Amino acid sequence: MKSGRVVAILCLALWVSAEAAGNPTLVRSMPTSAFRHVVIRPDGSSLAVVKEGVILQDAAGLQKYITRLRGNQRVVLARQGACYGVTTYADNAPSTLRAAAFELYNETGKRLYRLEKPDASEFVVSEDGRWVIGIAGGEEMHQSRLLLFDAQGTLVTSWAVPYLSDLVLPKGSTRFFAASRGLLSAYDFMPGEPHPIGRFEAFGTAAGGRFVALCGAGSLALYQEEKLVFTAASEVTHPISVSVSNDGGYIAVAGGDRLELFERDSRSRLWTVTSGQSELRFISVDLGGGPDAILAGLDFDSGPEAAADRHTRGAVFLIDRAGSLLWRDDLTYSEWGIRYPAVRFLGSERQFEVELAAEIRRYSLPETP
Repeated sequence: MKSGRVVAILCLALWVSAEAAGNPTLVRSMPTSAFRHVVIRPDGSSLAVVKEGVILQDAAGLQKYITRLRGNQRVVLARQGACYGVTTYADNAPSTLRAAAFELYNETGKRLYRLEKPDASEFVVSEDGRWVIGIAGGEEMHQSRLLLFDAQGTLVTSWAVPYLSDLVLPKGSTRFFAASRGLLSAYDFMPGEPHPIGRFEAFGTAAGGRFVALCGAGSLALYQEEKLVFTAASEVTHPISVSVSNDGGYIAVAGGDRLELFERDSRSRLWTVTSGQSELRFISVDLGGGPDAILAGLDFDSGPEAAADRHTRGAVFLIDRAGSLLWRDDLTYSEWGIRYPAVRFLGSERQFEVELAAEIRRYSLPETP
């Protein structure tokens, strides 16, 4: 970081920038506790999984089953609901068995292909359905194997990965990422050896995986493909979320009550902001809207003495390039998980989502002048 650079510690609780052009609007709230899994599609329809099957619900709320499920079947949904996979097991204990079959369906319930007795126990589907990764052996097992299938269900290649912990398929990517013993590696969608990137506590990707940022042990590193292009010191003690802008120009690091923004061109940390309360902790951050609209999800941790009431409220922050709070939405919830609230921009629709343990909230950004 450039010497002499001033880093401002801004208290977001001091309130909102008066220059905000308008506030985001809540356009949809969908309770999700009745579903095993659910995603809202870009057109406002949704795919939801219940015990009996997969439900397609249109934007007006009309529902229909598009796949019926048996007790020995499990569903994995693509991120934005473009497709889904159904795994059939030999009995009702899928965590201990290999799959008897795997079937990939499009969003209308049309089966695209079926794999008989694939050598895997679970599967991950890319957002567009072009790639499916089968996993033989669960997370943190001594040895796992990743099997890569293409859009026709053909096995392309496989890799052995000891102590698999993370598996990420960025949208529109020509590669995916997997972690082993805290080391992140990139895997091309073709036969070949993985490309080791580096060690991390938290990481983020952008531009289909072209950019990768790793944070941990007080440092931040940005890679373009496999080339290291930026490093900086981070004051976030326990980073939990890292996000990179689509052009690779900005990196956000969040953890505890702190959020940092770094700029690649100036090779500096632009600012650090705090939540204003040590108990209000950053859980997620997204730079998908560019550096002028930084989205963050926070949870209020009341401490272990609060027992069942420890995690019952949180917030969403929208922050500008200068580190000023443009907008805040306070959240309350009765169910909680360690990765919630999760925030994400939805691309060109000028919308973003806030995912809670039992609800998905979709917001629309105001039009720019």
